Amino acid sequence: MPRDPREREAVRGLVARRLRATRHRRAALLVLFLLCAAITALTAVASGAGEGVGFAVFSVAFLAWVAWYGARNRRRLLRMDAELGTSDSEVREVPSAPR
Repeated sequence: MPRDPREREAVRGLVARRLRATRHRRAALLVLFLLCAAITALTAVASGAGEGVGFAVFSVAFLAWVAWYGARNRRRLLRMDAELGTSDSEVREVPSAPR
């Protein structure tokens, strides 16, 4: 964390902005899941079961990675928020320990 008050304020603003930007991450992940499910179903119908299963495996791996990466970044932002002492964050959660 920066020690200069101006830099801390800049980082505090960036963290607050990123926390606000990620507040709809669950809804976005749900839409992405529905999109992948629709594409998987259409692939299975149009190209056959083998391609459908292959695309389903890819979709599950991709969605798992997106969910993990988003949660990891959210935890990082919340830890930074707590360390900076930001008082205007919309969401307060206790960050979990890094794994």
